[in-house]
Amino acid sequence: MSEVARTPNAETTSSLVTLRSRIGKDLPATGGLAPEIRDFRLDYKTGALIVDTDILSETIQKSFEKTSGGSAIVPFALPNSMLLQFSPRVGKEALDIVKNNKLDVTNVFPNLSAIQISADLTRFFKAQPTDNNNNDTILRGLIAASEYYKSLDPNIIAATPDTLLSGQVDAEKVTASDVMSYPPGTQQLIDWGMSDIQADQLWEMPGASDGTIVGVMDAGFARHEDLVFLRPAERLVVSDHGNHVAGILCARHDNNKGMVGVLPNCFIRPQAADALNIAADTGNVSQFIISFGQVLHAFDRLLEEESNIKAFNVSLGYNWVPNFGIDPDGASSGVWRDYVRMQGPFALSALSRAQRTGQVIFSAAGNDSSQGREISAEFASPMNWAAVQANSQHLPGEGYGIIVEAHDKNGNRAEFSNSNGSISCPGVDIRSSVAMDENQKPSDRSYGLMSGTSMASPYCAGGFALLSLVLPTRNPKQILKCMLDSTERSSAGTPMLKLKDAYNRCH
Repeated sequence: MSEVARTPNAETTSSLVTLRSRIGKDLPATGGLAPEIRDFRLDYKTGALIVDTDILSETIQKSFEKTSGGSAIVPFALPNSMLLQFSPRVGKEALDIVKNNKLDVTNVFPNLSAIQISADLTRFFKAQPTDNNNNDTILRGLIAASEYYKSLDPNIIAATPDTLLSGQVDAEKVTASDVMSYPPGTQQLIDWGMSDIQADQLWEMPGASDGTIVGVMDAGFARHEDLVFLRPAERLVVSDHGNHVAGILCARHDNNKGMVGVLPNCFIRPQAADALNIAADTGNVSQFIISFGQVLHAFDRLLEEESNIKAFNVSLGYNWVPNFGIDPDGASSGVWRDYVRMQGPFALSALSRAQRTGQVIFSAAGNDSSQGREISAEFASPMNWAAVQANSQHLPGEGYGIIVEAHDKNGNRAEFSNSNGSISCPGVDIRSSVAMDENQKPSDRSYGLMSGTSMASPYCAGGFALLSLVLPTRNPKQILKCMLDSTERSSAGTPMLKLKDAYNRCH
C-alpha cells in the first residue's frame, strides 16, 4: 500500500509524458472519454446492474430504463475501459509494458503513474451456474478483468474497470425543488448554511475578498448569472447538481443578484463529465454521470498545472443504496468492498500528489444511510476510501483528504448522511444556483433547494479556502486542524464547521 501512495519518480513521469505525446493526436481534446467509450450499449452484459425497482425511490426509478420484468437497468461501469496503475518506480519499462501487451492507450496520467486503455471487457461477463443473479455475473467479471490486467506485469500494481460516479444527493431530491428566479434589485439571499458555518463573520476581514479559485469535479455545469467559470469546456453538460455545488462555493457577492456563496470573490475551475450516450432496448438515454477516469484526468492535470487552486470539491460517489439497493457495510457485500479497494490506490496517488503541492481534496460522505441504518462513509467513493486509508495507515497524503457529513438546521446528522466523516456541514434543504427553471427548461437565473452530502462538501471546501485567505501565514495542515478541532458537534458527535471559531484558534 505504501508503494501505491508514493509520487512517481522523475523517470516514470517522463516516460509517461513521452507515451502521452505519442498518442496525443488520438486523445480527446478535453481529456474526456474516447468516442468508442462514450457510446455503449446498456444491458446487464456490459457493465450495468439489474436492480429491483421496489427498492428504489420513485424519483430514482425515473432516472433509469426499466426491463420487462419491472427491474431497472442501472449503469455501473464502462464495458470497454480499464485503468492501470504502474509502480511509481517503473521508469522506462512502462513503455515496454504497453508495447509488449499491445495495450490500446486512450489517456495517460503521468502524475498518478497511470493510464487508461480501451479494451473489450464483455468476455469476462459470462454467467455460471453458481450465480444467483445477473449482478453476480457482472461483479465477478469486473473483478476478473482487474485481476487479468494486473497480472500482465509485476509493475502493474493496480487495475480496475472505469466505474461511473454520480452526485451525492438525497434520493428523494435528485432534481431541485422550490425552484425560483429572483427579480433584479431583490436583496441577495444568504442561505441558512452560511451563518451556520459562520462564513458571514469572516467576509469583512482583510483578505476575504481576494480572488481565489476552487476546483470542482461534477457531473456537469451550465452558465449562470451568479457563477464565474474559469476556462470551462466549450460545450458544458448541463446539470443542476454541478451548478448547485458551485453556487454554494462561489455565488457572486458583487452583482446584487440571486444569492451569495461561501467565498466573496471566487472562480470555479470546472471538470465536468461527457454526456454518456447509453443505448437501451427502449431507446437512447442521456445519463449525466462522470467516470472515475475523468476524475483521475482532472486530478492529474489540475494538481500539476493549477497550484493556485488550494481546494478541490468532489461531491461524487457510487450511491450504493439509492442506485443499487446495496448496503456497502453488509455482511454479504464483501466483494463490493473489494471492488472499491481496487479503485482506491488511484485515489491514494491523487492524495499523495495533493500533499506534495499543498492542496486539499474534500469529498462527500455519501447518502446511503437511513433512519434505521447508519452506514460508514469509507466505501461510498474511491476518494473516501483513500482518505481513510491514508489517515489510518499514515500514508503519504494523510490529512489531505477530508470527508464531509451533512447536518440540518438543528445540528442533527441528516438521516441520509453516511457516518465516520472528518467534519460536518449544512446539507439539508440548501438553496443554491441551478441550471433548470421550475419548468425544467434551461435557465441562467434560477435557484432551488437540494439536500445531500454533495451540498455539505462545498461548504467545507469553501470554508477552508476562505480561512486560507484571512490566515495567509498558516499552512493547509494548520488551517485544517483549526477547523477539525471544533468544539461544536452534530448529533452524531462529528465536529461541525465553525469558521469564526476556527479563525480564533488559528489567529
